[in-house]
Amino acid sequence: MTLRGAVFGWYHNRNAGDDRIAQCIEMWLHDHQLTFLPHTETPPLEILERSDYVILGGGSIANQVYGVFKNMRQWTSRVELPVFGVSLTVSQHDAFRYELRSIPQSGGAIWARDLKTLEWLDFGDEEAIFGPDISWLYPRHFPYEERSDLIGVNFRPWSKVSWEPQAWKVTIKEHLGDASVPWPLCFGKDADLSVLQGIVDLNSSPTEFDPTLPSRSQLIVAMRYHAIIFAIQAGTPFIAVDNTRKVRDLLEQVKLQNVSVPLDDPGQFGAVLDHVKTVDTSLLNQITKEMSVQTWKVADLMKRRIEESAHIYRERKKRLIFRIGQKLNKLSF
Repeated sequence: MTLRGAVFGWYHNRNAGDDRIAQCIEMWLHDHQLTFLPHTETPPLEILERSDYVILGGGSIANQVYGVFKNMRQWTSRVELPVFGVSLTVSQHDAFRYELRSIPQSGGAIWARDLKTLEWLDFGDEEAIFGPDISWLYPRHFPYEERSDLIGVNFRPWSKVSWEPQAWKVTIKEHLGDASVPWPLCFGKDADLSVLQGIVDLNSSPTEFDPTLPSRSQLIVAMRYHAIIFAIQAGTPFIAVDNTRKVRDLLEQVKLQNVSVPLDDPGQFGAVLDHVKTVDTSLLNQITKEMSVQTWKVADLMKRRIEESAHIYRERKKRLIFRIGQKLNKLSF
């Protein structure tokens, strides 16, 4: 019988990065029956009771102790399902460490996509493992397209750092001229165009994600985590706009820390641009291959763990139903 998984995350919200995570999970667990659910709500018991395991992830969904993360110990002990964190970055709130300890207790494990999460959780080697973001598992395929003078620019709304979109507009205009075009990844909550329109001249407003733009561009300026990954997978030079720990962790993983500009200091853009012009694009192709190999090693291990734990859960549930049936038969005589 096909294994059934309940997968919680930020899916189907018009965010290209999270949607790519969902696609990769579907391809990775193609022989399972998956139900995708929002992580922002309490897990519905009727779904959990029909499932063999739970996946939390991926991405940065563990940023507030709410939804599936609130009172995790209660719902995990109630349904007794094995729970797995997949490709997670976890915000360092003490409540998370407490709640997430219910994962190994359930028979599950955590795949952390950054070493800082792994170190902070302080779980055992069998309880948590490091592996790159799951979107490296199936790198986007970019058919050959002739590159133009386009420069894709991705920014997102961000209030945790004091920064001036107008200063970025001046910087990009000075260094990149009129070749810049907006490349939004998010069209739902915190839509990228809300800030991009103040940085890049909009001849038209994109209404959906364009996956071909990296392969058609000579350069990508990327603030979002997956915009950086997509640029690398397209073999396109990029400048990362550094605004979060996860962006810095990603650049450290691919050993490209020197191609970033702090969000609050666009004055560094010119020097970084000069350096990026010297980057051999074959390096980006090699990074994609290496990251894919690393991710597959972790994914294979994690899939085996999921299937082993799910089968144990299913057998335990079958025995419980059998015992209940026996008791009911005795009572009927």
